[in-house]
Amino acid sequence: MDVQAFILHGIRWFISKLLLSLLFDLVAAALGITMLMQFLKKFWQEKFTDKKKIRNTYIFGILGLSLCLLTLKAAFAPPSASGGFQANILWAGQIYAPTNASPVITNGTISGINDSHIQYAPGMDMMFVIRIVNTGPASSLWNWKSSIRLPGGSKIGGVIPSITGVSTTVVPTVAGPFLPTFENNMLQLLSLHSLGSGEPAEGWLLVHYNGLNTPQDGTLFKISFDDVFGNETRIEHTWHTNQ
Repeated sequence: MDVQAFILHGIRWFISKLLLSLLFDLVAAALGITMLMQFLKKFWQEKFTDKKKIRNTYIFGILGLSLCLLTLKAAFAPPSASGGFQANILWAGQIYAPTNASPVITNGTISGINDSHIQYAPGMDMMFVIRIVNTGPASSLWNWKSSIRLPGGSKIGGVIPSITGVSTTVVPTVAGPFLPTFENNMLQLLSLHSLGSGEPAEGWLLVHYNGLNTPQDGTLFKISFDDVFGNETRIEHTWHTNQ
């Protein structure tokens, strides 16, 4: 299933969920008003002789109670996680041999993973091992972006290249050894394949930053991605020279 199909599926899921919730509130309100009217009719039967007033009372009562139910649900609903995903960086390191993870660099840009105004220039390549858990409905991931904020406050945008080959070097992470492969590159793993609700994924990402030779101590790396519903998830990692 391609990205467009996932987006259409997400839109249909959201609309159906909204309509079902609204229908449930209307039915609940109608039952509540009916029971209340029957209860009041037993004590004030003389007040229930005007059919027009009774009809208006039902209509406005159902609408008013439905609005109250919607307000209460919105007030007590738990906050949702950004993008429906939780993510963190398990390992970050500089790639000194670009032939081990060969980026395809051209004068063009790759839609969905690069800022269009950033062009490739000499700099440093960084590799990130990322763990993601989907806390929402099934979704693929798209619109990967990265940037860094240097200790002095300046910001540099990253370029995320496509991959033609990978190294067989195992890297240590807080979750255990990780072997980068073509299949578990994040762009290959989740751009065109969905991650189900509650499912985890572990992959890696290569990012190039222009004009830098090595990361400075205190540099803040930022990575973000979107799900098919347009929600953004952000990850941050602070670089320390003794790590």
